[in-house]
Amino acid sequence: MKFLYPKILIFLCLVFVLSCVKNEPDIPHQPITLGIFTECNFVPAHDTTYIHNHLIGKWKWYYIRCFWFPEKANGSEFKGLYLEFKADNTLVVSQNGVVTQTSSWKIEDLHAGYYGIDTQPLMYLTPGIIAFCENELAFLDSYVDGCDNYFVR
Repeated sequence: MKFLYPKILIFLCLVFVLSCVKNEPDIPHQPITLGIFTECNFVPAHDTTYIHNHLIGKWKWYYIRCFWFPEKANGSEFKGLYLEFKADNTLVVSQNGVVTQTSSWKIEDLHAGYYGIDTQPLMYLTPGIIAFCENELAFLDSYVDGCDNYFVR
């Protein structure tokens, strides 16, 4: 009987330690910093035609960063979400293979060389400055205390 108590104690310690391990979300990597995105966004200088053409295709959401709500970072509520920008200015939003929203979209000038998109009806993951870096896309709304959303092609 005295050998049973240490084994139970070890088992309970293992259960406690393993229950404290935080599962990381399914993201390819931590998002590129705002500075790197900004550098990529302006090399070469982009115009509305370039941005429109570069948006066309399917983008997988992988990360959200919110200044006022840091606990939302890596939230799982958008896991499996895709944005599909079509050449006819249709935006199809799907999550786990189910279409959840269809909007029209157009590029808008945010001034000072920055561009965003206007969606009708509003798509809550796309406000902010559009930035590209290699095969990644970000909608950077943190400049007005919003959230930054990151996507990968």
